[in-house]
Amino acid sequence: MAFGAPSVIGMAQTRTAGTEVVVSLDDDVVAGTFVVVHSSWDNEGTADAETSQLSIADTKSQTWTLIREQTNSEGVNAADGVTTAAWWAVLGSAWDSAADSVTVTSTSSRTARCASVIIAPIDNPSVVVSQVSDSGLFSGGTRTRTIASLDDGVENLLLGFYACEVRFGDYYSGNTQTAGAFYTGRAVEDSDYTSLDPIGTESSSSQANVSQRASFRILAAGNGTTDDWTLSTLQNGDSIMFLAAFEESSTLPERFIAASSDLTLDGTANLVASEVFITAAGTLALAGVASGMIVEDATPRVLVWDGAAWV
Repeated sequence: MAFGAPSVIGMAQTRTAGTEVVVSLDDDVVAGTFVVVHSSWDNEGTADAETSQLSIADTKSQTWTLIREQTNSEGVNAADGVTTAAWWAVLGSAWDSAADSVTVTSTSSRTARCASVIIAPIDNPSVVVSQVSDSGLFSGGTRTRTIASLDDGVENLLLGFYACEVRFGDYYSGNTQTAGAFYTGRAVEDSDYTSLDPIGTESSSSQANVSQRASFRILAAGNGTTDDWTLSTLQNGDSIMFLAAFEESSTLPERFIAASSDLTLDGTANLVASEVFITAAGTLALAGVASGMIVEDATPRVLVWDGAAWV
């Protein structure tokens, strides 16, 4: 297994005007975990375009890579559409749920906004390669995003991102939404994908809201080089969807070993816990130090990369 099933470990939503949305974490997260943050806001600009108005940071200063930021507007006023963005990272430092958080920041104050933090365990935390489909901007119907040129020789994690703007009781009388929940019947999921927990804002019919959800599929090696993600029975409203693919490189990876104390190499050198990798021949290489045995929590361990996993 290269990727474990993703899950949501934190969500936040607000309709109080401001430039940030801060997400607290429901659980601790270990170093080496694959993380994606998805966030949706009232639109600021009135053009349908890729934008650069949102940014991300966390309390451990991880390195984040933008997957895509996109705006869908009715082209008349601000806050009549939605801007959504997603980023990914591999945690270099563990997160403590009691102390750490993730913050998405806008270049301007906006009212409706929300964010989700998604995690997935991976075998090889050092190398992740992504591809991103084009963005679909639409109102209603059945829509599909496609990823092509997947590496058929490795497992792929596919993540679909969907966001929309809606005025409850206005366009969609009879549909209701509670704070922090995606309202019923917004979109029917692709049968090959699994929906993750949704998040959205809530207000009266006279105010715009934003809602979002992400969906995933783990595509095993040998299942082809192309995949489609389709949402059907979409109700009208400014919406955005795009699909991203992540894969682990077949190149020999690094192994991150977390330790509460120093690591000991052959009983001769104390080494601060850091990146460690062992070649297929079983030789340890660490910051130029010669081969030896890892002692972790007083237990000797040797890990060997067999070309697919650490054993």
